[in-house]
Amino acid sequence: MSCSSRWSTLRSPAPSPTPASPRACGTRWLGQALSPRTLTKIHPRFQTPVNAVASLCCITLAVALVMGVVLGAFNQFVFYGIGLTFSLVFVYSAANLGVFRFY
Repeated sequence: MSCSSRWSTLRSPAPSPTPASPRACGTRWLGQALSPRTLTKIHPRFQTPVNAVASLCCITLAVALVMGVVLGAFNQFVFYGIGLTFSLVFVYSAANLGVFRFY
């Protein structure tokens, strides 16, 4: 069995919701709202949630500015660097365990 045919048999086809459906926006799961309706506005050309992306950018900028003032630029860089390093170690470890588990 070649590698490409092996991957094609393991992957299941993902459901393709229509852009106007609530599942496409990630707003409903088992009948419960997960995000406010204002965040679900879809861009007509790119089919992305415009308000959700803009609000996430604003929140990220606010957190970065506040942490920059509180910790200082260098300490903030070290804090994020250590956090990302430990996060990536966890992700890579989980991926390696998955390889051992499934192969």
